[in-house]
Formats: sequence, structure tokens, C-alpha cells
Amino acid sequence: MNKQTETNINEAINWVQQTGGSIQNFATEQAPLYCTEVVMWTFWSGFLIVIVGAMLLTISALVFRKANRMVGKKNNYSDVLPIFMWLFSFILVLFAFTAIVKGSHKMAKAKISPRVVIIEHLQDLSRR
Repeated sequence: MNKQTETNINEAINWVQQTGGSIQNFATEQAPLYCTEVVMWTFWSGFLIVIVGAMLLTISALVFRKANRMVGKKNNYSDVLPIFMWLFSFILVLFAFTAIVKGSHKMAKAKISPRVVIIEHLQDLSRR
């Protein structure tokens, strides 16, 4: 090898060492912030799911009330629309309770055991 090639190789090795050190410093500084963001995102996304579930529950109650009023005015259970409204209301209640339970679970997990949230997030990242 000539002198110029040795110089270029040594410069490349020095650059890789310097860059590797700065990347390690950056990762060390950013890791706690990233973990905090993951845990807070899990908590607030669970809160949002609970809000959506509460909205579905409210809509379900309004639909059920409207169906009862329709039947109360006519005193006739042969009309099909109130029956479909009751079924729709029941399905909305199922979705609402599912959303509320799932969101509450995410919120509780983020508050009670943030390490589990971080470990699960890292597992999800490693699967990709």
C-alpha cells in the first residue's frame, strides 16, 4: 500500500470512531425522553379511547330513548324501525364498553407499570 491509501484509511477509521462516539452520546441522552414519550402516548391514547367509548355510550342511549319514544307514541310493537334502533343501540353499547375497558386497561398499564409498556414497545419494534 502506498502512503496516500494508508492516510485515507486512517482518516476513515478516525471518522468512524468519532461518529460512533457521538451517536452513542446522542442515544444515551435521548433514551429517557423516548421512554417517557412512549409511556405518555400509551396513557393518552387510552384516555382518547375511553372518551370515544363514552361518546358511543351517549349515542346509544339517545338512540334507545328515541326508539322508546317511537313505540310509546304508537303503542305498536309491529313497527320495524324501533326494533332495528334497539339492536343498533345494543351493538353500540357493546362497542362502547369494549372501548372503555380497553382504554382503561391501557391507561392503568401506563400508570402502574411503565416498564412493561416500554418492554412491549421494544418487542413490537423488534418484530418489524
